[in-house]
Amino acid sequence: MPQHSNDKYQRDQLSRHKLLSTCSYNPTANFLAPSARRAIPAAEFRRIYGNISNTTFYSLVSRGELAVHKIGRRTYVDSSEAERFWASCAQVAR
Repeated sequence: MPQHSNDKYQRDQLSRHKLLSTCSYNPTANFLAPSARRAIPAAEFRRIYGNISNTTFYSLVSRGELAVHKIGRRTYVDSSEAERFWASCAQVAR
């Protein structure tokens, strides 16, 4: 670990703490259950809902069976849309 002057290190830590406490950034937001979040990243949606392949996911999107939101290069599924999609999937009797 590199040596820091103790005063400078403490000032940097205090500045970082103040910054995080004043902004709306929540570092624990990624650990919330999917239903507790407003949007689910596409990769996580695919994993949660049965390891859907990338091709199948975007096929569902292009057919209009699944609505998504794009922010830059990232794709998100609204949590209410995820629940609607899951409810629309046919249940298989055993």
